[in-house]
Amino acid sequence: MQLQPVYETVTATLSKTQITEHVKSECKTDVLSETVKKILNVGVFPTIINSTTEDGKIKYTAKTVFYICYVDNEDQIKKCECSNEVQGVMACEGANCRGVLHLGVEKTEADLSGINLKVSALVSVKAVVPNQTEIKAVCGGDELICKTAEAPIKKGYGIKEGLYPLEEQFTIPHQIEEVLYHRAEPVITSVQCGVGCIIIDGEVRLSAILLQKGEKKDIIKMTKNFPFRAEMEYEDSMPSFTAIAKVSLKSFKTDVEVDLDGGKSQITLSAMLVFNSEAFSFENLTFATDLFSLSHDVQTEKQETLLCEVEDVRTCNHKTSCLFPSEENLSETNIRAIAGEKIEILSACVNNGELEFTGTLNAVGYFVNLDQKIYTKKIEIPLEFKCDCVVPNGCYVDAIAVGDCSNTMLTNNGIEFDLDVTITVYPTKQKRFETINDVKCILPKVQNNCAISVYIAQEGEELWSLAKRLNVRPELLIETNPDLNFPLDGSERIVIYRQI
Repeated sequence: MQLQPVYETVTATLSKTQITEHVKSECKTDVLSETVKKILNVGVFPTIINSTTEDGKIKYTAKTVFYICYVDNEDQIKKCECSNEVQGVMACEGANCRGVLHLGVEKTEADLSGINLKVSALVSVKAVVPNQTEIKAVCGGDELICKTAEAPIKKGYGIKEGLYPLEEQFTIPHQIEEVLYHRAEPVITSVQCGVGCIIIDGEVRLSAILLQKGEKKDIIKMTKNFPFRAEMEYEDSMPSFTAIAKVSLKSFKTDVEVDLDGGKSQITLSAMLVFNSEAFSFENLTFATDLFSLSHDVQTEKQETLLCEVEDVRTCNHKTSCLFPSEENLSETNIRAIAGEKIEILSACVNNGELEFTGTLNAVGYFVNLDQKIYTKKIEIPLEFKCDCVVPNGCYVDAIAVGDCSNTMLTNNGIEFDLDVTITVYPTKQKRFETINDVKCILPKVQNNCAISVYIAQEGEELWSLAKRLNVRPELLIETNPDLNFPLDGSERIVIYRQI
């Protein structure tokens, strides 16, 4: 006899693989090295221009824009910029390669040894690739008596990319001569599904170091938050679904228009946001947890699966005071601002209901000495903090942090400042369950030819275990023994009627 089991299948995510490679991007400016007295800061903005997946490989082209601020031989602050494109290929054998690329800058350098000023950056390219599988579970079939259960499985509909332009204007009560440094950081605060779209709320945080006009040429740090609501087209989405999204910048720039008569400046932020989002729905997978055949002994093959299901995006905030110890004598200098804040989260975990993070803060301090000369100093400190954020039990988390430094001051111990951190948390929950993925026929069973049989119950026995032991359909047991109460106490007599 050939059994014909019926299967139910569903595609689910087992885990995520992170593939990382580093590429060096460098370019030559038009600035002659001999005209540069010192470099104040090198800002780097990397972005993905395009990427394709084919034959187990991710091919990409990235553009790196460098913003260089320096002091020339006449003690004048100057700016220049240049850009460079790099290409790469990342292998992701065994995965579906439908990953999302993330770029980061790990190191920047300025080189004055040649005729022209050159800059370079070590750019990290990370691809997060979901490892998906098709779960095949027996749920019934001819000649099979099955004990079934249901498990809600989260089904993803694929990652889709969308663009969202943002342009904002605002006025500050200062005349600005130059933007020494600027950065824009998008932050997601909530993600929800609509009909045919994914709705993403958040804000873009603009931070800039500005050089004021006038003889004093003071340094001003300016920060602004611009909220946004982006509705990304997603045809499979429904309001009952859940969704996640990540955001990056495709491009951004800040333009300054100075009002000489009014003593103020108008600043325009133009940015293009890139969203990678995915919608999810729950599908009930009906599968057999146990089975038997009335006519044959059978052998089952079981499979244990550990699934990873993403939870809703969460955002939490943390404020703390920091100290950057300095061996340098700073008594004859003033600190104006800390900029270029970059927070790298090294570990994130849930402990006693709280999220715990460790990481590092890298930034640049802007100083003015007694001669009113500007110079900069790199700042790096370790971070360790806790954050109140409700995360379901059993989750592990990925997190992205954005920080802003304020209230800077010099003390005998070094540089003290306040750090305001916003963390976007992406929890993932693991779900473990066992299914029967194959059934084989062994030997025919010896059939009982008695029209009526009486069996002695076993204490504690349940309906399923009794039906399987007696080789009878559970519903027939209930029909012929309506007074049975499970679990049994062992005193019952079970009657089976058969058609001969």
